[in-house]
Amino acid sequence: MRAVLTTGVGFAAPPRRSRAFHARRTPRLSVTCRNRILFREGEVQRGDDGDVSVSLSSADPRAVHARDVLKVCKGDTLRVGVLNDAPATANVHTCPTDADPSGDLTLRWRAGEERDDPDTARRALSSRAPRVLGGAADGFRGAAYDGIAKHTHHDTSVRIDLLLAVPRPKVLKRLWAPLASMGVGAVYLTNAARVEKCYFDASSVAADTVERELIRGLEQSGDVFVPRVTLVKRFPAVLDAIGVTGREPRRESVRALTASLDEATKDESAATSSAPAETRRLLADDLDTPLMLVAQPGASATLRRALRGAGADAWGYGPKRVVLAIGPEGGWSDHELSVLTEGGFQEVALGNRTLATDVACVALVAAVKERTESW
Repeated sequence: MRAVLTTGVGFAAPPRRSRAFHARRTPRLSVTCRNRILFREGEVQRGDDGDVSVSLSSADPRAVHARDVLKVCKGDTLRVGVLNDAPATANVHTCPTDADPSGDLTLRWRAGEERDDPDTARRALSSRAPRVLGGAADGFRGAAYDGIAKHTHHDTSVRIDLLLAVPRPKVLKRLWAPLASMGVGAVYLTNAARVEKCYFDASSVAADTVERELIRGLEQSGDVFVPRVTLVKRFPAVLDAIGVTGREPRRESVRALTASLDEATKDESAATSSAPAETRRLLADDLDTPLMLVAQPGASATLRRALRGAGADAWGYGPKRVVLAIGPEGGWSDHELSVLTEGGFQEVALGNRTLATDVACVALVAAVKERTESW
């Protein structure tokens, strides 16, 4: 005889919901970390006495961040900066309140003056090699920056540039912000045998996407200097674009993706258009011949050995620029590797592991910065 256990209450199984249903019911969370609020040059008003002011509407994402996240009030201070200019500490003159939520956020500051608070002392964001323009070593706009730490002839910091074979679009898009936050000076995107042609038409190499993601990384780290991003469609022209051959790359081969954010580059190119090729090469990126390294798993030279004489080891007299070449996920072809080595690149290995592109970029940049003490 079979015993049957019954209950007086029936429970119906809940209906199965599709992923689209749950996606509609789940609010999308978007978090922006702003440790410094940044502005473009055209957004600020500069006075003859060195005062800088800006007014943001209550709907501006930066004003919303200051109001809802930072909880600023009138009289408070904010860390601000103008892209490719000096960082500063701004005073809040007006801000939206509960009584007037539609009010503007008005900030004023002195150009190049940043308060000496503990957070400012922790950050050493002025460690950028100054460009030489017109014979004067000054990589910043105006003399107001003299109050902030800058380079001396004993400075040991090294600028790190990245030569990168264009990776998959979603990988490249998530790389922009970390590269900017780590202080990379320039990024040269190039073609390679194992790079899909459709990558050059993706949104990850669109100028507006690149600028937006770079600025997001700068706001996170508190930096103000936008990395120069250049797209080199023809691989043979990449050495010309880096500035180590003394030749000008063909215009159809090179496209600047951050030109609208780098006014200094425009002024520099206009001032040196009639200069000899050798002068243009020197003014392009750095005074000294860069140390050029190509990442190759299994190479005999280690990163530590290749960086001897650079950074802190050189006490300010070694190379001020390191160019790291990272190939596609399938690796450089034999022809591409020979072109790079003949052009002055040295093969180095970060262990024997084959790393994904995004992991290799972050790991190599961090290793060079730590080894040369260029944080």
